Amino acid sequence: SRRRLIGVEDGPALVRYAQDRCAERLNHDTADLDFELERVDLLRRSNLGFLRSLDKAEWDRVGRHSERGVESVRRVFQLLAAHDLVHLRQIDRIKRTVGF
Repeated sequence: SRRRLIGVEDGPALVRYAQDRCAERLNHDTADLDFELERVDLLRRSNLGFLRSLDKAEWDRVGRHSERGVESVRRVFQLLAAHDLVHLRQIDRIKRTVGF
């Protein structure tokens, strides 16, 4: 992942990818919900373990994103956290819509 790449390499290039196509390819609309929730939990715990292993200097390591320019490990994880919050709100809206 980009965040791990920045954490271990010096100034790596971070290329943009088509997130919508990637999401379509993962078939989230037909995926097993329990499996997907377990996968998200596992990825989150893995990311937290990685974050806890970083010292201050490693948090400030940078890569160069093809669209956003220079980004630190810290910034990439801030963006990821904000992105997760967007999805949690989206899930809440969907649950309310279907009466869950």
